[in-house]
This record gives sequence, structure tokens and C-alpha cells, in this order.
Amino acid sequence: MSMTTNPMPRRTAPAARLQSPHAHPPSRARAGTTDNNPVPHRQAQRMRARRFGLLFGAVGAAALLAGGLPTLYAAAATVDAAAKTTSIKIANFAFSPADLTVSAGTTVTWKNEDGEVHRVQDDHNGFASAALDTHDSFSQTFAIPGVYHYFCSIHPYMVGKIVVKPAGK
Repeated sequence: MSMTTNPMPRRTAPAARLQSPHAHPPSRARAGTTDNNPVPHRQAQRMRARRFGLLFGAVGAAALLAGGLPTLYAAAATVDAAAKTTSIKIANFAFSPADLTVSAGTTVTWKNEDGEVHRVQDDHNGFASAALDTHDSFSQTFAIPGVYHYFCSIHPYMVGKIVVKPAGK
């Protein structure tokens, strides 16, 4: 009688079932690694939210510091040269006033009084705000005379214009 070799070797215990001498038995699992303890999960969520907030806060601050020439387009108003600050209201998906004339050196602040998020940006990428939620604001100082057209990058049909005249004129 001839003996044949079995092509399938005999099965041994899977390696995954073998315990490492450093593995924790299920009864001694590290705190917070079971589904029954939600506290570490909440702490991790808070840490992610803090990191996310810090990241976008830093990005927003960099955007404000890197502001350049703005551009806008819509209704008309003139700001006294002595004022040096003025504001544009964002409400009902429109900038008010849409057209604004200011002296060089004036700071313009956009304040979102709408129930939707908006983002102010000029046509030539000289400045851009972060997303402005309700009651958030964004400011840009216009140092160089010229015409600056701007729009809401979320709602591009929202447009405005700022005319910057030389200081004292």
C-alpha cells in the first residue's frame, strides 16, 4: 500500500489567538478603551474641537494680517475724511451701502446681520474675510486711492464697490 502526502498541512492555532506576555487581559483593559466609558471619547472630541478652533483662528488672523487692496460694487454713501472708520451692513443677501466713497486710510468694517454665513472678498484677491456667521465682522483698511470691487464668495451675486479718494480730498 502506498502512502500519499496530504497537500493541506494540519492547521495550528491562529497567531491572533496567541497572547503576548505584554497584552492586557480583557479584565485589565486600560481605562477608557471600552465602549462603556464615553468620557475619554468626549475629551478627545473637545481636544479635536480646540485644535480645529486654534487652526482656523490662526488662519483667520493670518488672513486679516495679510489684507491687501479691496474691491467692491453696489449703493452709494460718502464718509467724512475725519471719520477714518465706517461700516457696511450685510443683511437680506445684500451689502448696505453697496457703493461707498472713503478717504485713503479709512477702515471699513463689514458686519453680518444676516441669518446666513457670508464671506467678503475683493475681485483681485487683495483681501478676503473668513466665513462670517451672524454678528461676525471683518475690517479692511484702504490706504491706496482707487476703486475696489468686492463680493460675497459664497453668494457671488452679492456685490459692492468702494471708491478710495486721496486723503484730504
